[in-house]
Amino acid sequence: MATSAHLDVQDLTVVPGSTASCQVTVANRGTIVEAYSLRVVGELGAYATVEPATLSLYPETEATAVVTIDVPRGAPIAAGDVPFAVVVEPQEHPNDVVVPEGMAHVQSFGDLTAELTPRTSHGRKVGHHSLAVDNRGNQPVVLQLSGKDPDGALDFRFSPQTVTVEPNSASFAKVRVRNVERLWRGASRTRSFSIVATLASAAVPAGGRAAPGLFEQSTPVASVDGMTVQDATLPPWLGKAILGVAALALGAAALWIFAMRPAIQSTAQQAVEKPLVVIKESAAKAEKQAVEAKGEAKQAKSTAGEAKEDAKKTRDVVIDNKGEDDSKDDIIDAQREALAGVPYFERYTIRATPGNTTNTAVYRVPKGKRLRVTEVFFESTGGTGTLQFRKGDDIIHQVEPQTFRNIFDQHYISPVVFEEGERVVIQLSCAQPILGQTRCENAVSVGGSVADKPKRAATQPVADSPQ
Repeated sequence: MATSAHLDVQDLTVVPGSTASCQVTVANRGTIVEAYSLRVVGELGAYATVEPATLSLYPETEATAVVTIDVPRGAPIAAGDVPFAVVVEPQEHPNDVVVPEGMAHVQSFGDLTAELTPRTSHGRKVGHHSLAVDNRGNQPVVLQLSGKDPDGALDFRFSPQTVTVEPNSASFAKVRVRNVERLWRGASRTRSFSIVATLASAAVPAGGRAAPGLFEQSTPVASVDGMTVQDATLPPWLGKAILGVAALALGAAALWIFAMRPAIQSTAQQAVEKPLVVIKESAAKAEKQAVEAKGEAKQAKSTAGEAKEDAKKTRDVVIDNKGEDDSKDDIIDAQREALAGVPYFERYTIRATPGNTTNTAVYRVPKGKRLRVTEVFFESTGGTGTLQFRKGDDIIHQVEPQTFRNIFDQHYISPVVFEEGERVVIQLSCAQPILGQTRCENAVSVGGSVADKPKRAATQPVADSPQ
């Protein structure tokens, strides 16, 4: 062949973010003047230049050109040995192409960052977070996740515990932060913690050289701080509610003992005394008529019948007053039953796919129950859309998760009342999730009390006693 070419080095070390160069020498062994074009091929061709890109040689002469390789840190070139070649193509004799080859050793480097969402969680026992780890380096890494807090009051669970992060990509894990001790009542406690990603393994390719001390196993390579707020198990209003119920019960008992019961007894006595007087007068009149008209038995019998009728009326009055007494007892029992209840606090987690789609969580009030909602907590993870708290189809409150961070609470002075069969509806509309997620995820906590539905007191008619 009339053309020959060779590189001055066979192994070239390339550090991402800086340049590396070598020389290619081209010789014309022909008998005519020849022009040559030079270019780099292979995986590194997009990041290599040749200066000059063309050479013109007389017969039996040679010349050199400089090959420069500049791989940026963000380039999708994995660490390790990457072959490359320089194509030397003659213009006059294109079939005499020569391709000297070389090997570039691309060094490895690491660039890991971590992000925790939300940064602060809320819960009576457990807080939930999402961890994202970004690898902007040029080789895959396997990370072991762990958590620590200064007081040793938290327990950490990860799903998964070990994550593999490819170059120029991100991996995600669910983080569950549990308070070791339960907080029954009192003010909420805020605890800080750190999530640490420790290198479990990182394969250094053959011929590649890792940055010193960066890819050694058991080395913490990324960390992020977070907080969790532990809420009391018993809501702060429970004590006041108990005191209020006790006060109402005592008031009702006092009202019954000192006001209603004496009044009922007095009314009953008055109702009985008047018919008794009538009976006595009727009996006296009948006796007088019997003495005066012993022979008029028929008239005496009639008078006795009138007395008997008066006695029946007296009995009816007494029975009616007794029924009124029982009715008042039923009313007081119904009031006490309406005040009884148990605290209600439920956290609804809801997820929806992006593109303005919606999803709902529903709670239906059981038969014979009544739900009073006094507080609602909206939790945001940063996605865009709308989050609604509804009573059936009626919207009670609506927020946009992107307009606040972590928690937005709403308290109702007048409770929102749900009767039996009515639905508590939590609806999420997802427009766009947070970066790195494929769907929106939010939560709404609903607090209040569930009590038996008050029974309507009624007075039942009393049948006449047999004569």
